[in-house]
Amino acid sequence: MDWFWHWLRASLLIRVVRGGADYAFVTSSFVHAVVYTSFIWLVWRAGQVFATQVAYLVTLLGMIWAVVLLGETYTLFIWLALVSMLFGIFLVQP
Repeated sequence: MDWFWHWLRASLLIRVVRGGADYAFVTSSFVHAVVYTSFIWLVWRAGQVFATQVAYLVTLLGMIWAVVLLGETYTLFIWLALVSMLFGIFLVQP
């Protein structure tokens, strides 16, 4: 078991942050941990149905951003599917 602690110290603690990519990785990891913890708190506080509805709204906003920022085009079938999804969310209000 001593080899594990030696490896851990040698690989992680000595070379923790040295360059721009390492700073980006550490910052991204920290932000991800905060966001995931916030999501778990939201599920606990508001309930599972609300958290699921938020996930569907993320899909809607992702599609809108794709159209606005990236110039994506979707067929009528996709927009009808999105409308039916939002109608289903409306029917299952918490």
